[in-house]
Amino acid sequence: MISYTSIKRQDTQEENAKNIILGDVLNESYKTLDYLEKNLFARRLQKNKLIKIQNNLNYYSSNSKDISKYSIPYLLNKLIPYRDVIDIKWTIIYEILNETDLIKSNYNYNILLLSNNYMGELDCLKYYCSLKNSRVSFLTSSDFNGSEVKLNNINNIFDISQSYTKLNHEIDLDLDPDTDTNGGISVNNFFHSKSNGIIINTNNYKNTYNIFKQLFLILYSLKDGDSMLFKLPLLLNNKSIMNLIYIAYHHFKDLIFYKPIQERNTRDFYIIGINYKQIDDELLDTIIHHINEINNNNLDFNDLDMFNDIYPEAFGIQLESINTILTNKYIKFQEKQIYYHDCYEFINKNISMLSRQYIMEKNIEWIKRYKFKKTDR
Repeated sequence: MISYTSIKRQDTQEENAKNIILGDVLNESYKTLDYLEKNLFARRLQKNKLIKIQNNLNYYSSNSKDISKYSIPYLLNKLIPYRDVIDIKWTIIYEILNETDLIKSNYNYNILLLSNNYMGELDCLKYYCSLKNSRVSFLTSSDFNGSEVKLNNINNIFDISQSYTKLNHEIDLDLDPDTDTNGGISVNNFFHSKSNGIIINTNNYKNTYNIFKQLFLILYSLKDGDSMLFKLPLLLNNKSIMNLIYIAYHHFKDLIFYKPIQERNTRDFYIIGINYKQIDDELLDTIIHHINEINNNNLDFNDLDMFNDIYPEAFGIQLESINTILTNKYIKFQEKQIYYHDCYEFINKNISMLSRQYIMEKNIEWIKRYKFKKTDR
């Protein structure tokens, strides 16, 4: 089932009518998840059965050798040849683009792609823009050195932001549809006279401070009318990251929380912000000051909370609902693993074969949903 949830801004007077302490509300939903993960960890220490049956639970996996021929990337490579890279990232991005309004028809797009191992995402964006008769220019993480992308100091944020601004400026100066751009696609069709910017980062960061810096980089760099796609993991219990989500809530026309089918068995989800309104300089300078203080060991990142965990009730109620949906999906997967582990001796020995058949059915269902048609090589 597709998970598509948009969080809406309320009327300002209504929103300010009542506040909520958000941390207390969100942390309540994590108690069950914490309990289940501790139980799973204990079972892994006892026996390694879990490894044997985990592949049977991951209906959309492309990692396991014995089911790779049933994966969506494998099937798509047969349907639409000539693509450079169709991998799990390709299919996740394709699903998100189809289910949101991130890329429209007949537009110019300049995209900053900060993801590592981005080739599948890059190929998907080119393919999707060609379907939409849109032209696209790219900057990727390979255009920066490793230390810049890691944002080891505040100057890295400034440098990447300036490169994104330059890309935005260059594509606005070159609006001839017959002229190809930096790694992009051109088509002979009408284009809007101004480009739209998108910044994408789908990396996994184990360190919450890194997540904070990467999300801030996006909010700092975007221009009016731009959009973003950013990957986040559960749990939503870091106060500083919640600060940035609340800022995004106020500065995007649409803020969407999306859980792709192929991430159903992970903690990960995506936030998509569409039509950005730039943050005022005073707030940006305040956050930059906090980052400098943390980098200089004058402030503990875990103590940073610009709103003292108090948010408008309208925002808190919506986020609580979204958090419950995301957490319950992951809890269901954890419960399923525990059941298979505890009942392994009594489960039909043909389950591996049945699971592979089911994987094939689910993946074909996904392909049919997006109406992929076979093309000749």
